[in-house]
Amino acid sequence: MKLVQHISVLLIALLIGCQLFAQSSSKENNSESNDEESFTPTPTIGIGGGFLTFYGDYSKGIKSNNAVTSRLAFDLHVEQKINSFLSVRFNYMRGKVSANERDFNTNRNFESTINAGGISVLYNFDHLLGENRVVEPYIGAGIAYLDFDSKTDLIDEYGNTYHYWSDGTIRNLSEGDPNADELSVRLARDYEYETDLRKLYEEELGDYEQFTVAFPVSVGVNMILAPKWNFKMGATYYFTLSDYIDGYTPDNSPEGSADGQNDNMLYVGASLGYNFSRNKKEELPVDDTPFLFAANEDEDGDGINDFIDQCPFTPVGVQVDDFGCPLDGDDDEVGNFKDDELNSAPGAIVDSVGVTYSDERLLEMYLAYMDTTGAYSKIEKESYTIDIVGGRTKRNRDSRKTVYAVKIASFQDAIPSEMVTNMLNYKDVQTLEQDNQIVLAVGKFPSIAAATEQREALSAAGVSSESIIAIDPDGNIRNVDSRPSFVSEEGVTHFDESNMADQEVVYRVQLGAFKKKANEKAFKGFDNVMAVSSADGYTRYYSAPYNSYSQAAAIKINAVQSGFPEAYVVAIKGGTKVDIRSVKQGGTSGISNLPEGVSLSDEQKQYLRFKVQLGSYKKQVPTDVMESYLEFSDLQRVVGADGVTRYVVGDFSSYQEANQYKQELRSEGFGGCFVVGEFQGEIVPAKKAIELSK
Repeated sequence: MKLVQHISVLLIALLIGCQLFAQSSSKENNSESNDEESFTPTPTIGIGGGFLTFYGDYSKGIKSNNAVTSRLAFDLHVEQKINSFLSVRFNYMRGKVSANERDFNTNRNFESTINAGGISVLYNFDHLLGENRVVEPYIGAGIAYLDFDSKTDLIDEYGNTYHYWSDGTIRNLSEGDPNADELSVRLARDYEYETDLRKLYEEELGDYEQFTVAFPVSVGVNMILAPKWNFKMGATYYFTLSDYIDGYTPDNSPEGSADGQNDNMLYVGASLGYNFSRNKKEELPVDDTPFLFAANEDEDGDGINDFIDQCPFTPVGVQVDDFGCPLDGDDDEVGNFKDDELNSAPGAIVDSVGVTYSDERLLEMYLAYMDTTGAYSKIEKESYTIDIVGGRTKRNRDSRKTVYAVKIASFQDAIPSEMVTNMLNYKDVQTLEQDNQIVLAVGKFPSIAAATEQREALSAAGVSSESIIAIDPDGNIRNVDSRPSFVSEEGVTHFDESNMADQEVVYRVQLGAFKKKANEKAFKGFDNVMAVSSADGYTRYYSAPYNSYSQAAAIKINAVQSGFPEAYVVAIKGGTKVDIRSVKQGGTSGISNLPEGVSLSDEQKQYLRFKVQLGSYKKQVPTDVMESYLEFSDLQRVVGADGVTRYVVGDFSSYQEANQYKQELRSEGFGGCFVVGEFQGEIVPAKKAIELSK
C-alpha cells in the first residue's frame, strides 16, 4: 500500500508540473505568434492490460514467452503532450511473473508479485508522418521504481514436501529412501507458492532488498479512435538492477549454474485512453436572410408537392396516388409500371418485377441458402441464388469435408475415471464439446459407412456407443444415427472386462493437469492430444498412444524441454493404468522370460533391435554428460529392473550396422559406448541378441 500511495503522489505532482509547463509554453507561443487558435495541451488517462513474462536464470534455452509461463498484468498511466512529437507518460504497472524449471538435474519454481511505477518520454515520429494520420508508431525510454515479493512452491496443501523422481512423478518420499517402493505416494503440485524465497535463502543471500530501479524501453503503435479517444498496443522491456527477483544467484546455485546477470521482464499489452480537453464553442454566423419555404416545389414532376410526396424521385410519366407513390393495383409493393403480374394473390411473395414465387422455387431457394454441408445439393466452390429484389448475390461455399465419428458417451461435468482409463487404450479416441457437454468419441472417418464399421468393431469388443456423429469444418456436431448400442440400464457405457484384458500395453505421455482448461495452441507440437476433464476438477492432456516405452519416453523428454515440466509416461493395459516398472520387468514377451537356447519366432524377431549404449547411471547424470547426450535426436532413456538408467541411441536390424555406428561415435569422443540389444523396451547384451536373431 505504501508503494501505491507514493506512486499516486508522484503522479499527481508530476502531472501538475507538466501541466504548468505546458501552459507557460502555450502562453509564450501566443505572445510570439499572436495566434488565437493555439491551445493548452491536456492530459490523457489510460488503463489497460496484457501479459508479463520473466527472463532470468530459469528455463535457459526454453521458449518462455508462451501461454504456460506468461501471467496477466494491468497498467494505469497518465500521458501529457509537451509538443507535437514528444510526450511524458507517468505509469503504474502491477502483475505477476513466474517460472517453473524441471529436467534431469533441477526442479525449482517461483512466483513474484510485481509493482512498478515510473516516468517515460515518448516520441511519435511526427516529423515523418502526415498531419491527419490515424495510426502512429512510438518509441520511449524512462526510469521506474520496481518492488517484488517472490515465493516458491515446496509443499502441497497437506504439508507434504515434493520429491521429484527420475520417472517424472512427484512423491512424498525421496527416490533413494529404502521404503520408497512400498510407502511412497504420488503427489500433485497445488501451485500455491507458500515459501518466502528471501527467508529460504537468508543464510546464503542475506536479508536482501525486495525493490530495485528499472529502465523501461517501449515500442508500439497508437491508433486515434476519435478526437478524445485512443487505443495503444505495445511492448515494454524492463531492464532491472537486481538478480534477486527469482531468488536464484551464483551465491546459492549448485556448480555455478546461475549466470549472475540481472533479472528482466517484458510487458506486452494494450490500453484505452481518454483526453480531458474541452471542445471550443463555435459561433455560428448570423444570417439575416428570412427563411422561405418553397410550398409549390415538385422535384420529380409527378404533380405532388415535395412537402407531402412520400415517394420522391418517381420516374417521369408514372401514374401516382395522392401521396406521390406509383399505383399498385394488387398491393404487392411493386408499382404497376414495372409489375409483370398485375393480379398477384393477396399476401403472395413476389420477386422484383411482381411475379409470384412458386412453392417449388421457394423451397429450392431456402435449401440452397441454408445448405452448407452438402446434404441437399452438391457443394461447389461458388454458387449463386436469386434474392427477393431480383438481384444476384454471390456466396462462397466451404469445400472442406465433414468427418464422422462414433460417439461413446456424453457427460455434463467430467468423464468418470474408470471410463478415462478404459478409453485410453484406443489410439483414435478424442474429446469434443456438444451442447455444453463433454463428448467421448472414437475415430475421424470420411463417410458414415466407415464410422459404422468402427462402431460394429467396438461393439464386438464390448464397448457400447450412443450414436454416429458428424463434425463439420467449423467443429459443429450433429447426430447422424442415434440408435444406441449395448447401453446398460443406468445409461452408462458398458465394457467387457474379458475383452479389454487381452489388449496390448500402450503408453501415453501426460503433458499436464490443470484446474482450468489450457489454450490448446500450447500443444501444437504434439500429435493427437486428448483432453480429459475428470471429477477431481482437473483437465489432463495426453499425447497420442505408443507401442513401446522408449517411444513415449522420447516424447516425454521433448515435452519437458518444451515447457511441460510435469510430463510423465503412463502405461495402460486392458483399460487400466499399470505400473511401468512391472510392465518392463515382468512382461510375458520379454527376453528375460525366455529359456536359454530358445530362438524367437519370425514375428518376434521383428521387435528385436540393435542399439548403441552411451552410458549407464545408478544416480543422477552429470550436467556436462547430459548436455552431450541431448545432442542426439533419437536418444532413449531406459530404466532397467536393476534400477540402472541406460542411455541408448540408434535403431538397427543387424549387429553389423550397429557396430559400424558404434565406431563412428567412438571417433567423435564417445569412447565407452558399445552395442546392446533391445526387445520391447528391455536392454540385453549384444551376444544374447545375436543368438536370438539367428
